[in-house]
Amino acid sequence: MRNISVLIISLFIFSMPIVFAENTENSISLDINMPKKVNVGDNFTINIDVNVNKNINISGFECTVRIPLQNIGSVKITNVTGNEEIKKEAGKFYQIKYDNNTAFIKFATFEKPINSNFHLMTINAVPLKEGNISFTFRPIASDENGYHIVPNPKIKTIYLMVVNNRDNNNSNILGKSNENFLSTIINAIKNFLKSIIGG
Repeated sequence: MRNISVLIISLFIFSMPIVFAENTENSISLDINMPKKVNVGDNFTINIDVNVNKNINISGFECTVRIPLQNIGSVKITNVTGNEEIKKEAGKFYQIKYDNNTAFIKFATFEKPINSNFHLMTINAVPLKEGNISFTFRPIASDENGYHIVPNPKIKTIYLMVVNNRDNNNSNILGKSNENFLSTIINAIKNFLKSIIGG
């Protein structure tokens, strides 16, 4: 009976947002590794790590990565993977969800809080059209006492420039082809005039 009660309480805690009281003395931050510029149609990767203050023990964490409304349809998220070690530790209290525009991860480690830097997740995506695309990253964490750990910054925005080099390459090839054609004609005319005038 006691085990059932503990399980019910754990499920209740996990279903709640990880926000109880704020711990403003310490902070966490995201270390985001992604390209600044990619070509339309080329797959790219976003790696997200979490930097943890050595005085903090994290028992709960979640993060939402979102493509804002104005950029929907510009990039498609194709896959998301997490941290297998943390997944094993968190067990049923580990979630990853994603769609074309959003990636979400959430976990709770009641038995063994995390007190060092860790890899959070890897996102695979593909740009569909050129432009300046923004991604927002919103982490939420709590320590072993249930205090909300304030991330720095609370919401992080990173911009990705998507270009269409294929069109540029085609234009360059066409331009060079036209230049070569004109040069051939000019040289033929020169040789014809030389043969008539002599030179």
